Amino acid sequence: MNLRFLPRKAVYAGITLAIAMTFTDVVPQFAGDLGGDLRSGHGVVPLLGRLVSLAHAVAPAKGRVVASSWRQRAAGRTLIIAHRGFSAAYPDNSREGFEGAIAAGADLIETDVRMSQDNILFLSHDADIDTFTDIGDLTAKELAAQSFVSLGELLKMAKDRAGVLLDIKLDDADFPAFVLKEVKRLGMEDQVVFGLRELAQVRRLRKSAPDVVILGFFRDYGEYPAFFAAGGDIARLWEEDIDAETLALARDASGAGRGRPVWVTTRLRALGESTGEIDPPRLRKLMEMGIDGLLVNDPEQALEVRAEFGGRRRRKAE
Repeated sequence: MNLRFLPRKAVYAGITLAIAMTFTDVVPQFAGDLGGDLRSGHGVVPLLGRLVSLAHAVAPAKGRVVASSWRQRAAGRTLIIAHRGFSAAYPDNSREGFEGAIAAGADLIETDVRMSQDNILFLSHDADIDTFTDIGDLTAKELAAQSFVSLGELLKMAKDRAGVLLDIKLDDADFPAFVLKEVKRLGMEDQVVFGLRELAQVRRLRKSAPDVVILGFFRDYGEYPAFFAAGGDIARLWEEDIDAETLALARDASGAGRGRPVWVTTRLRALGESTGEIDPPRLRKLMEMGIDGLLVNDPEQALEVRAEFGGRRRRKAE
């Protein structure tokens, strides 16, 4: 059976994911971990709180498992997220770029998830390889021969070294659950953030996986209230769109959220920049604004700015 997912056209059939989730210990501090009260009511266990709370300098509550070293590095500071790996120095979504991001010390790696003809998950921002060929037209063997990296390969590379933000590119409602199956196989549920663009996907994934972290990649920021109600955790904004109104929507300031995490994709189109480009002064400004995570092409530069910004803030406090 062909299980390919084609945007807005395919009928997903033949996959039944029996995910038996037992949720009895809701962490009392979960609202603080996420910067506010989650009205959606879905369960938040320590793995979710530990990851999301990094953006809010929330220390792990008593009794929680100590966070991995890659998470401890960023506690209380803006998360640096390597957009398609270290894409300022290496090809997008390449092995070299992923390893370069980890070596630089990025807190997370952002990448794009698609599916091969034989239902293996691969990483590519664009659906098409050339004018006549899409990712979904080739088998895993054929994609590997062209140096495409599989999701499994990246997860093994990043495990306990860097978190992973997955931009789910196919919009079938059940596709995120299929991706989750691979994440669970490698024991990476507490190190992966699912980036979704469809409310149906958010609802379906939250229902099947109460504990995963979900980021919204919505371009229409007016959808964020519904995203949070469906079980979403983190809002993404574009740098060029940041103002008081968009921040209020992203923070869920009008509701019970009182300050949810906000991650920003850097770029100013008016300057002709590509996605993920930014200079040090703008990095500092975003950190001063309290932005919780930054998607950047050059994680090394962003980490240097963060170190300088953190040192300056400590000196002022003294």
